[in-house]
Amino acid sequence: MFSFLEKILKKLGGKKSTSPDLSPDHLEELFNSGVRFYHQGQFRPAGEAFEACCREYQALIDQGRAELRPDLALTQMNLGNCLRQQGDLPAARRAYQDSLTEYQALIDQGRAELRPDLA
Repeated sequence: MFSFLEKILKKLGGKKSTSPDLSPDHLEELFNSGVRFYHQGQFRPAGEAFEACCREYQALIDQGRAELRPDLALTQMNLGNCLRQQGDLPAARRAYQDSLTEYQALIDQGRAELRPDLA
């Protein structure tokens, strides 16, 4: 695994964090590293980055940062893509379902601009 991702994942420690350095901007960096890993065909570290992002986005949403819900939905979809590439189809299906559920809830709340993300 790469040092940047190792550092971030170590900070996350597999649990929800409220650390100030795990801001949405910091999570964007982590998300982007997942995208880079994915495009390089490195699906395991990409999945780890997306999974960590999902945990942290959910923690921030639970703290009242509802504006991050579209980011969570997108990250869940990318996690599903990584899991599918690794052959873990049941886990991929769960990630896709989580993403779909989140997107549908947002659309039902008036966020029609997110509808193309479901296509």
